[in-house]
Amino acid sequence: MQMGGADAHGLYSGVDAKMVYSALTKFLEVSGCDARIMACAPRNPDELSYLISTGARSIALDPVDFDNCFNACHFLNLNHDVRSSWESVFGDVNAYDLVK
Repeated sequence: MQMGGADAHGLYSGVDAKMVYSALTKFLEVSGCDARIMACAPRNPDELSYLISTGARSIALDPVDFDNCFNACHFLNLNHDVRSSWESVFGDVNAYDLVK
């Protein structure tokens, strides 16, 4: 959505992707529709993080982009930070044991 400018057919594709995504998310919430959003091809860790944090149910991501996004500084300490936060609340108990 964010590849601005007109293409060879005169179609304009430069839209505010976050605005469209937010409007679609709000529509689904308000309408009670049980449809789900599938996001396609986030280009960097910020876009991926935005999609995950705002409720995209699935994300189509090229394996190369996946590596680029998850090897970025943004995500390097994520596992450690999540584990530390979990352990501060639940101790050494894993999620599986909590739902047995």
